Amino acid sequence: MFAPRPVSSELKDIDLTDKLFPWKGDQPVLLSMPLSNALYLPLFNLEGSLRAVLKKVGVPFERIKKVDDGRVFLESLPKFIGIQPLKVILNPRFTETGTVRFTEVQ
Repeated sequence: MFAPRPVSSELKDIDLTDKLFPWKGDQPVLLSMPLSNALYLPLFNLEGSLRAVLKKVGVPFERIKKVDDGRVFLESLPKFIGIQPLKVILNPRFTETGTVRFTEVQ
């Protein structure tokens, strides 16, 4: 098992406007990954992908929210939750081998 790590150095310009994210109670749903001390806020292009990934990892949510303005959204997020870094990831998905691929937003 490996900790999350970059597999590409390619930089992309990403607009988070209209992306979807899971919500429970009064906050977004955050995920953790093995061997990582970070928390991950997953954003998705498609509702079906969001539902499939959260079902696979067994993480419940109550609603789906949409990002109205990507830049404002990103600026509103804290860099840390307690002492854990917060990372925004786009379209996490499982590969055939069971690893997780995603685009990290910086």
